[in-house]
Amino acid sequence: MCKRLGAVALVVACGGLARAGSAPVVLYSTIAGVNDSVPGSGGLVFASFERPWRSPNGLRWGMLARNTEEAPSDAMYLTGQGTVATLRIREGVTPITAGRVPEGMNDRRIGVLDDGQYGVVLNLSGATGDDQVGVIGNAGGSVAVAIREGERINAIDGARFGTQISDVSITSAGG
Repeated sequence: MCKRLGAVALVVACGGLARAGSAPVVLYSTIAGVNDSVPGSGGLVFASFERPWRSPNGLRWGMLARNTEEAPSDAMYLTGQGTVATLRIREGVTPITAGRVPEGMNDRRIGVLDDGQYGVVLNLSGATGDDQVGVIGNAGGSVAVAIREGERINAIDGARFGTQISDVSITSAGG
């Protein structure tokens, strides 16, 4: 798994992300001018990193990070393979469903599969009874809502998802 170095840098240090005997590599940093640019963001700069999560084979990873913009567009989910990262979902910016974007992205856990598929929990804009969602994204960039607050749970007769969906998990079966 990747390790965080004093809340300053995301470091590739072990697992499938680095070769045995190789020195840790700083991928991104909160130190101005030292790998501080958010990939694919058009100039955003990292402000902080949460715990990175890895895929079962250790070759892919994902994490919640923050940039230096003001809320509601400072949180973002990134996924990566080795030393290459992709900005997947940005708070207040990335459309998830028609006219709705994530707001209040606080779930620190991100599920990541060996093929690059990932799962996260989001709170969507528009304070309604269906704003809490679990989404699945793929390496190609698309994102789909897998579960939604208030929707029926098919396996349990009459049951519905509640107002708090958290701690996402994703299996190789895509669920």
